[in-house]
Amino acid sequence: MKNKRKKLGILAYTLAGVMAFVGCKATFQEISRKYSSSVQNTTSSSQTTDIDEDKYDEIIEDILSTVPSTEETTQTTEETISQETTIPPTEITTPPTETVEIPEETIPQVEETEPVIEEDGMNLVVTATTEVNIRTGSTTNALKIGTLNIGESAIRLMSCGNGWSLVKTADKIGYINENYLEPTGEQVAEEYDHILKSDIVLTTSELNFRRAPSTNSERIARFAKDTELQVVAETDNGWLLVKYNGELGYVSKDYTISLLDRVNEQYPELSLDQLDTQKVVYSTTTLNVRNGNSTDYDVLSQLEKYESVRVMGEYDDWYLIMTNDYNFGYVSKEYTKALEGVYVVVDKSEQQLYMYNNDELYFTTSVTTGKDSTPSDTGLFSIYAKETKRYLTDGKTYNAWVEYWMPYNGGEGLHDASWRSVFGTESYHTGGSHGCINIPSAIADDIYNNASVGDKVLVHK
Repeated sequence: MKNKRKKLGILAYTLAGVMAFVGCKATFQEISRKYSSSVQNTTSSSQTTDIDEDKYDEIIEDILSTVPSTEETTQTTEETISQETTIPPTEITTPPTETVEIPEETIPQVEETEPVIEEDGMNLVVTATTEVNIRTGSTTNALKIGTLNIGESAIRLMSCGNGWSLVKTADKIGYINENYLEPTGEQVAEEYDHILKSDIVLTTSELNFRRAPSTNSERIARFAKDTELQVVAETDNGWLLVKYNGELGYVSKDYTISLLDRVNEQYPELSLDQLDTQKVVYSTTTLNVRNGNSTDYDVLSQLEKYESVRVMGEYDDWYLIMTNDYNFGYVSKEYTKALEGVYVVVDKSEQQLYMYNNDELYFTTSVTTGKDSTPSDTGLFSIYAKETKRYLTDGKTYNAWVEYWMPYNGGEGLHDASWRSVFGTESYHTGGSHGCINIPSAIADDIYNNASVGDKVLVHK
């Protein structure tokens, strides 16, 4: 008995040492107590001083069972961290106290999972497997323009190749995450197919904006000459699917001019496949625009401080840019900064406002800025409040009622101006505001609803 008890003691202390070496939380004292308890329980239930051989084996197995495998103890993922381990507060994820519906695009996708929709085939009928968002682009940054309810059908016009499909519903065209669409097997006989195309075009005359690529289709709006449109696809019957102020529709390609083609005319050595509107940047100082990507090239023009431009391509330490008057050239990256997230750009010279989310143009509209005697300040600001239905007044010369108010620079802010019938003209020099940016009522609510406190407002000449 003494020899066996001594062996048990030696084994317990040896195991405790091994466990301490591999990182187990058990201590020598805990193993010793387990060993002592096992012996005491055995002796109290038996009048003899000898431990049964079977009981001896059970004690050994019990002690061995407390030793974790080396594989288990070397794991460091969050699932194996004990409750006593201190985790920095920024890494702790608190589960919601009630069931929260996760937006469909934010659900993590497994790389091996194939899209629900087959890559080949056009104009397929699909149904929604859950309520899913319809957006103006194939990303969760794109503007939400509607929903397709569970079980509702749409026509899949094409796949974007990135897990999203361009679809047409009864009253909308937009993009839906393919993981929430299910093909019915039915194919609609349409007279046209779509091909993905990334471009910017200007209208060369007044031009109708239609629901479908046909002159017999419903007209959504009518564009003025030189209206800028973002192209997302081209049909095989000579129409462009374009995006304008949160809506997708069609214009005849014959009455537009491609700005990417215009870039290629100026720089024929560039491949059109390399060009795209990647982001918006602004100048941090007066900056030369050159005819090539080095200081050896001629100066074409200059950017004012805070003037914004769109990047068409990147070449070493230089950007190929497009200015707001649709000229092209190169600027040094060193003297520019990129705008990110949701932001508003106001061009005082053009009397235009642009609202972006990263590189997607959400909305554009003509505006009226401050008159020459009370000009709108230039600079980079942040929206610091949002209010609705209030009076704006200086206490002396004006007392104006507005529906939407977004101040960003003291008393200057973005707001609707129902008392104005004309925006975007040279009349702002004498008939402009006291410094605020006056926005047409028809689009002010869209800007208000998509802006947040903290969003940047860039105002430049």
